[in-house]
Amino acid sequence: MTAPTFADVVTRRHVVHVVAEDDRHLAWLAERPAREGHVIVATKQLVDSVWDLDAEAHASLWAFCREVARTLRQRLPCQRV
Repeated sequence: MTAPTFADVVTRRHVVHVVAEDDRHLAWLAERPAREGHVIVATKQLVDSVWDLDAEAHASLWAFCREVARTLRQRLPCQRV
């Protein structure tokens, strides 16, 4: 059995605990977290690299990451997110 890919998660072929979602992005808890609250964020647009996104999609991804980070900061007892 191979490890699930981002495509498997985004298309829901692999079940994860989703913590945030919009029409273009998905954020979920890591299955093997490095720390409490370890979240993986991806675009629903499947690309080989984040650098393959156009400028608008790239900026949108980082705006989504910012909102996820703000939520984590409010809900978890941590010094840095």
